[in-house]
Amino acid sequence: MIRYGVTHVLYKGTRALSAPAPYAHFLHDTRGAAEREAKNIEAVNSRDTLISVFGKQALGTFKAREIDCWDSSGEPKWTVYPDKEGA
Repeated sequence: MIRYGVTHVLYKGTRALSAPAPYAHFLHDTRGAAEREAKNIEAVNSRDTLISVFGKQALGTFKAREIDCWDSSGEPKWTVYPDKEGA
């Protein structure tokens, strides 16, 4: 099952699901909904808050991505992914 979630750069070459996305009810059925959430994360939080929660490397890197989920629960199969863009 494919759903969509917000990810950020964890460290070079790796993206992680942004909290609280590792839980099924924080994932989205459409890419558009996940993209809106990604924009909102940076719009409604201060720079200091983002750094304290996600780390300085995450600033400006929040984006939607396809998330492979278990059919039975809708939970994501993984929470860390290769960053194909190399950000």
